[in-house]
Amino acid sequence: MGIRCYVIDDEPLATDLLKEYISRIPDLELVGLSNSPTQALTILQQNHVDVLFSDIKMPKLSGFDLLRPLSYRPKVIFTTAFREYPWIVMSLMW
Repeated sequence: MGIRCYVIDDEPLATDLLKEYISRIPDLELVGLSNSPTQALTILQQNHVDVLFSDIKMPKLSGFDLLRPLSYRPKVIFTTAFREYPWIVMSLMW
């Protein structure tokens, strides 16, 4: 069994790209993706994942808001096109 991954981004192009990248790594298993953070929250509350690829700015729920109600803590890789979050990129590089 691979590392269970879930992708959430309100931009379909971003989810499609991440899906493609994940499919290239044999140890990663994409168990779902969503363009709706509220839909993703429901799914993530019912199904534990190991790694969450999440956009930060999304309608209704941010990537941070999405994590708060979960009863578990997946590893999170924030994906964003916004330059106002350079500290996230830096933290991922270390």
